[in-house]
Amino acid sequence: MRPRLPLPTAGLGALFAAAIATVTASSTALAATPLEEGDDLVELCELGAPALEAEEPAAHAQYHERRRQAVHQVYESTLPVKDEGLLRYDRVTGLLTVSGFREYQPTPGAPAIRFRNECFLSFEFDEEQAHDRMAQIRMGTVEVRIGYQVVARKDYDEHFCPAAEEDDGPAQLQVHLLYARLIDKERGGQERVIDTYQTKEGRRWALRKSAHLLDVARPSVPEVEVSHLQWRPEGKRWEDDFESDASQESLQQLETELRPSIERAVYPCYIRATTVNTSVQGALVVEVPVTETSQQGIAFLMDTMRDAGIRDCVMERLSGLDVVSENVEIDGVDAFKATILMRRR
Repeated sequence: MRPRLPLPTAGLGALFAAAIATVTASSTALAATPLEEGDDLVELCELGAPALEAEEPAAHAQYHERRRQAVHQVYESTLPVKDEGLLRYDRVTGLLTVSGFREYQPTPGAPAIRFRNECFLSFEFDEEQAHDRMAQIRMGTVEVRIGYQVVARKDYDEHFCPAAEEDDGPAQLQVHLLYARLIDKERGGQERVIDTYQTKEGRRWALRKSAHLLDVARPSVPEVEVSHLQWRPEGKRWEDDFESDASQESLQQLETELRPSIERAVYPCYIRATTVNTSVQGALVVEVPVTETSQQGIAFLMDTMRDAGIRDCVMERLSGLDVVSENVEIDGVDAFKATILMRRR
């Protein structure tokens, strides 16, 4: 088994424990993008269509980059609860309920928000607390804030902000409700979450978020591995065989030294990249010439990481390998091809 190149693991236990605490708190402190202003709603709706009517490829790429980011965001808005009929308390169940907002327009002239899933909110209080909360909501000292995602999160090809069926009606931002919070705004300028209600969609989203945090916190170690190494016969193609079995035997012996040499050379490139983006991982397939007569330098045949810094670093480090820098000619070979995996384990 080839040696791995791990990072020191000191402090990872503390990181894992901290992440667990973060996950526990995530059920009551879910990050979201505020969406209150009419201009923000209009800007989001401009990304509703799954296709852009434009001829320039660059415009298409820019549009879909912005749309993908928008589709994966969680948005949060304040629910206007001015009608007393929207708030009710049931003594039997002990639930304060908020209903009647299947569709509402946060700002005049802006798109309306249309909920596809359940939008009947319930919060558990005793009777005295419930009436206090209802009074606070009417006075504006307690807010009802809702979190949601656009429906294209499930189906990217769906238009999430179509025009209204009526000619004079506003466009409809089609969303799935995730959660609702009661926010106390009277605590000396600091907001406090009184209670949180989650829909089925919201519970699934919270579980996915928690699983992601746990995965990030798990004490994984950056690893670089050469999973495949292939030699090209001089003047031939990659799929061609060597004429001599002796050549293949000598190359197999060389591989035992070359694989760990490549891994050691490339490892700092990956470590440097993870300091910028901890989730970066993927594979490179590089072609490296080994003869003096070769006019072609190191080439990337495949790159799933798409990180210019890694590519530049790998090219520099592989150029410094003895088999390349000293132009050691291997009989009957003009290049080798290496598949390099960079991942966290």
